[in-house]
Amino acid sequence: MAHGTPDWGLVGPRRTTYGLDDMGELAVRLGSHHLWDRRGDVIYQTAFHDGMEAAHTFPGPPGITVGLSTGYSSCGAYSVQTASDGVSAGSSGVQVYLPLPVYSRVGLEYVFTFREVNDNYEHDIYWQNALTLYHAQVRFNPALAALECWVEPGVWVVFANNVFLDQGDNRHNVIKTVVDMDAVRYVRCIANDVTHDLSAYTPQLAGGGGLTYLRVRMLVERIIGSMLPSYIDSIIVTQNEP
Repeated sequence: MAHGTPDWGLVGPRRTTYGLDDMGELAVRLGSHHLWDRRGDVIYQTAFHDGMEAAHTFPGPPGITVGLSTGYSSCGAYSVQTASDGVSAGSSGVQVYLPLPVYSRVGLEYVFTFREVNDNYEHDIYWQNALTLYHAQVRFNPALAALECWVEPGVWVVFANNVFLDQGDNRHNVIKTVVDMDAVRYVRCIANDVTHDLSAYTPQLAGGGGLTYLRVRMLVERIIGSMLPSYIDSIIVTQNEP
């Protein structure tokens, strides 16, 4: 059957696809979970297909649990479940330590579900060089229907109101935050279908320098009385974001 140009060509009679000048579409078709926002070069990704691997749990106080689950994954057999006995308050989730990459715009994307309206759902990007520790953090606050970012000198600022994400065990939401390590600025936050410009905000200068590293965290902040589980999945860390 006539096809016109090869699959990898950049021209031809196409209306629903674009020629593969990059391989993002091919990667998704071959099973990668890197499908929501394909910009940036991947330096780490996991959907917990083979367990926790390089990721590890960020445990909360007694009564708040976190670990692998076979339920409600967005890709593959596993996700990470956070839950509570309703007696304790605190944060739990997943974190990953990586070598500090060459400075560029770095992105963190992941999938989460939420059930408890009074909990917060946050993700962090920490990076430390020889001089300074920087802390960029974004959270979804369902009680306020808002997205917030953590800025210098260490306070929460609302950057989006009337944010209503889908609620339920099997209702997956995708969020991605990009920061500019060179300029020490937020760049953008994508929450499902909406992109928010964060270039007016500066991450917190959280401390002094030391051994260099990049750390990303995905957490659920639980209040007393919160019991319903939440799920974290499909983590992607990128560099060289536009």
